[in-house]
Amino acid sequence: MGREKPKQFLHLKGKPVLGHVLEKFLALSNLFSEIVVVIPPGSREYCREVLLDLEFDASIVLLIEGGEERQDSVHEGLKQISESKRVVSIHDGVRPLVSSSLVEKIAREAEKYKAVIPVMPLKETLKEVNGNGKVIKTVPRENFRAVQTPQSFCRETILNAYEWALKNNFYFTDDAALVEGMGEQVYTVPGEVKNIKITTLEDLLWAEFLLSQEDGNV
Repeated sequence: MGREKPKQFLHLKGKPVLGHVLEKFLALSNLFSEIVVVIPPGSREYCREVLLDLEFDASIVLLIEGGEERQDSVHEGLKQISESKRVVSIHDGVRPLVSSSLVEKIAREAEKYKAVIPVMPLKETLKEVNGNGKVIKTVPRENFRAVQTPQSFCRETILNAYEWALKNNFYFTDDAALVEGMGEQVYTVPGEVKNIKITTLEDLLWAEFLLSQEDGNV
């Protein structure tokens, strides 16, 4: 999709992908009284314009520039959350089709279980391969799941996990993996087919189609 514009700033039905994401969370003011948006360096003014275009009170939104790696960026964002908050939800800025009901369900469950993530069953057969592309074995898919966001945690649990990872110089691809690595239990809830992550042009076109369906235009 090119490197000229971050994926969260690509336009989807007339507004940036990030704008769609923020609308979902701003509409859940009963759950989220603070929203920290970790943005690419140098994009602060653009993000402010995105917020001004939303029909919600954006005063609860804090923009901070991210770090070198995703894990560094999320850690910086977590440190901005008030100590009074019991639960935090971490969401990819390129998943604009997540439903409000899923966001709310995961946050509520995290109040009981400390760490909760949405997952989807796998459809394809899984093969383990070596560096040369040779199949080593077929892996049973029944016990495997694809992970989505938002991932919700007890604030203390996820901050402890990030401090543990920093201390040990561990880097993981998702937030729940840090909690797992620290030895804490992570629970799952069913994710959503529409909760896609936009990483390719095809993803963007598919998201456009799904939004058109919701609007009754298809």
